[in-house]
Amino acid sequence: MTSFRPLQYVGKDAYMKDWKDFFAGFKRATQDGYEGLPHQSSGNLATVECLDFVSGTMTNGTAFNSWLRATAVLRKDNGKWLDIHDHVSYPADMGSGKAIMDLKP
Repeated sequence: MTSFRPLQYVGKDAYMKDWKDFFAGFKRATQDGYEGLPHQSSGNLATVECLDFVSGTMTNGTAFNSWLRATAVLRKDNGKWLDIHDHVSYPADMGSGKAIMDLKP
């Protein structure tokens, strides 16, 4: 089953489509600058947390430079770590309800 619901992806195709749509808004973009990478593991499960820097030029010519937060949950299956859950976000301004996209670590 593959579909998109508000606030939820169902299936790999829906997840990949959202990232493709995001990067389609750029003439060129880079995603790097991982900060931190604390992790925890227990048995066949692990979590990884980091700050990720995305920069580039939007299709309208506007420069984009922004840090965001990312967390992944990994599960080890047959000796390989698989990403089974991702969460990528910006903090929100509770007064305006808008994302805060100009913070720096």
